[in-house]
Amino acid sequence: MRRASSIPMAILLCLSSVTDAHATSNPGFRIGAEADPIPFFEHGFSLHLEAKPFARMRLTLGAFGLETSTSSGNNGGFTEEERAAELSAQYCALPWSGGGLFVGGYVFFQRWRYSRSDSADRAAAYWLTPAPAVGFQWLPWKKGPYLLPWAALGLPIRRGDHQVGAHVYDEPGIFPVVALHIGYELEP
Repeated sequence: MRRASSIPMAILLCLSSVTDAHATSNPGFRIGAEADPIPFFEHGFSLHLEAKPFARMRLTLGAFGLETSTSSGNNGGFTEEERAAELSAQYCALPWSGGGLFVGGYVFFQRWRYSRSDSADRAAAYWLTPAPAVGFQWLPWKKGPYLLPWAALGLPIRRGDHQVGAHVYDEPGIFPVVALHIGYELEP
């Protein structure tokens, strides 16, 4: 009789430990802020807000930009200035701690300005770029600082001009993005 009553108690203990583990591995609503330091070295910026409204769901809103000059190739002599906003939604396919491996999609709204030192003319182009993405949020603790390497491959839908004087800027057919964000996450 004693053995029969201990079995339901063992089942209850197992269920409560699984429930506690599930609750700590799936935190509630969270917010965060992150930056990619690489564009700052290219006269640019990259700042983003993060929200995790549900377990395994990550949403971001951000702004970034940079300015680069090309010295050789098809676009030699051009200076490109990009200003952009991004929206993203990601699903954490393999959760780990408060982060994990995610897949998702980005949409970039980009404004490009092309110029050359040998011409007073400028050109402006506007892109709407949907992009599938994959990344990993390494959040060593349940909240706090994190690293977020990710990559996306966009297919731009373009409007605008890319000719400056007699030169035409050769816009790429795809828009690859590789980034390493550094962020901080907290529970409000």
